[in-house]
Amino acid sequence: MDQTLDFAHLQSLLKKTAYSIPFENKAIMNKDRDDLTDEFMIHKLLTLKQGGLCYELNTVLFLFLAENGFQVSMMKGLVFNADTMTWSAFARLMPQ
Repeated sequence: MDQTLDFAHLQSLLKKTAYSIPFENKAIMNKDRDDLTDEFMIHKLLTLKQGGLCYELNTVLFLFLAENGFQVSMMKGLVFNADTMTWSAFARLMPQ
């Protein structure tokens, strides 16, 4: 059954995504140097059914939403360190 994806479906979509594509850091632990292309991340997460890091999961979700008519933007994320009361300096804006 074909169904149009709209804002009302997002909560269900995000929940299904979280249960279907796990967060994992095996590539980092194995010191793999994977290409960070859209094609590679789609292949890794959807074809090979491997989990991924936040930037992989978020990129694939971004691409899916854009392909389904949503107006989406990639935004940088910052991490707050409560011990030093500072924000991370390593985050950067993703090119579109």
